[in-house]
Amino acid sequence: MTGAGGTVFHFAPGFNMNYFPSGVPQLTIGSLMGTEGMLRYAESDLGDNVGHLKLFGLGARHNVGQYFSNLPVDLSAGVWWQSFTLGDLIDASAFYVGGQASYTTSMLTFYGGMGLENASLEISYLQATNETGTEKVTFDMTSDNSLRLTAGAALSLAVFHLHADYNLASQSTFCVGFGIGSY
Repeated sequence: MTGAGGTVFHFAPGFNMNYFPSGVPQLTIGSLMGTEGMLRYAESDLGDNVGHLKLFGLGARHNVGQYFSNLPVDLSAGVWWQSFTLGDLIDASAFYVGGQASYTTSMLTFYGGMGLENASLEISYLQATNETGTEKVTFDMTSDNSLRLTAGAALSLAVFHLHADYNLASQSTFCVGFGIGSY
């Protein structure tokens, strides 16, 4: 792009993609004395244009409500960490610690939570500087600790589970998930 006074700006060409849907398998094992552990892992080679994708995450949640017998809701506290890399382009990680509350009827569970989170992201790419040269451009971003509020619902039908929630934070998200297994 040409600017004022003959200046020239170069931008990364991108991947010519309008969206990047992804699914991440998660294994949850529990409960041992009210504690469950979680593992997320995905790895794939997405070709020369994008590179090698790797996602790894760990988490643990403890049922704090078991210590309070007369509560109408279930209470838990947990901690999670996740990393994501995409070739030499993206290196990101996230950390969350917080508490959750839920209320379950026969097939529906209503839940909410509050926690603190932080994340870091580094994006690097080569940019053309003129007809023959390139230079490496790097963006480093680190989030401030942010308060996250969550509200959602889950539907359980035999061994099939569907959930949807909204997360209000500095970067709000809507999440939908599907699970198989007994709870």
